[in-house]
Amino acid sequence: MSIVAIATAGLALAVWVLAGLTSFVGRTAPRKEPLAEVNFGQFPPAPEAVRALHWTAGKRAVALTKTTSTDVPTGPDAVACLPDGRIALACRGAGVLAILDPRGKDPIRQIALGGMPASLCLAKGGGVAWVALADKSQVARVDLGAGKVTASAPCGKAPDSLALTPDGTRLLVTNSASDDLTIVDTGNAQAVATVPVGRGPRGIGVHPTKPYATVALGGGGDLAKVEWQKAKLEGLLPIGRSPARIVQTPDGDTLYVSLSGSSDIVKYARADGAKLGNCWLEKGAARSLVLGPGGKTLFASAGDSGWAYVVDTSQMAVSAVEKTDVLPDGVALSEDGRILWVANRGASTLWSYSVGWSEGGEETH
Repeated sequence: MSIVAIATAGLALAVWVLAGLTSFVGRTAPRKEPLAEVNFGQFPPAPEAVRALHWTAGKRAVALTKTTSTDVPTGPDAVACLPDGRIALACRGAGVLAILDPRGKDPIRQIALGGMPASLCLAKGGGVAWVALADKSQVARVDLGAGKVTASAPCGKAPDSLALTPDGTRLLVTNSASDDLTIVDTGNAQAVATVPVGRGPRGIGVHPTKPYATVALGGGGDLAKVEWQKAKLEGLLPIGRSPARIVQTPDGDTLYVSLSGSSDIVKYARADGAKLGNCWLEKGAARSLVLGPGGKTLFASAGDSGWAYVVDTSQMAVSAVEKTDVLPDGVALSEDGRILWVANRGASTLWSYSVGWSEGGEETH
């Protein structure tokens, strides 16, 4: 091999080695700028409902068929489905939290509350219920396994709605007669803060991953934004006449708000307050709302007229209407989305409906 060839080959080898070293250094060199400090414990992960694919994904509810009617203690207002399939009812007239098995295996169990329950919410796991006692300006913590009240906490006048923060450490209580929001430490059942929010606060929705709550101010026409970690009112959003109830999509980004003053349900983007749609209920204003799995269907009770509604949230249009008993109030949906429960306050009954779901024009039950 000539000297020129050897020199050329050596030069090529040197270039190849240098290129490899440069590439290696480029891949392994550390970042020079500091990484932003992130407190990953500040916001909990999104709830399982966001990640899990429900069997109703892509489907919409299109029909309700009444299946059962059960007599319950006087004046049922709120209803919730327990993880084991039983039903919890806050019965204002009887002053009890009623637990019933829809399969009829056990008699109705009544837990005395010492006051008039207006609403309830379940802690994660369903073993504990928090109940608002409207006449006592208190909330009660109920151990459902033991069947008794284990603690109570003071709140404002005429507590209306309850919601737990994502980590379960705080209970937020709207007080319709004192125009404020009470924040309760769920560990020791003590009120830790009171936030003035505006006239007649009623429904509430707590973001699943951020420290914000949205409160419907039924005495006016606004939604209030509250930073619950700081116990601070951050602003008001005009929405319409007498907002009453709030439900939200699993990611917390979209709100559905019932307006008792105009019989509308309004769809809002939580981030910027943009109105995304509106549905007018011909037979009367909604008393209670529950969102179906995946957020494509909304169920509502119209208490004054005695009807249950099914609303397609993509079109914000009514897809089904079905008669109820006298003065329907609380509504709840079974975890599988197949059964809608309606508490009829005026008749002291609990009705169940089979929910018909449709995809591509085919109805399923």
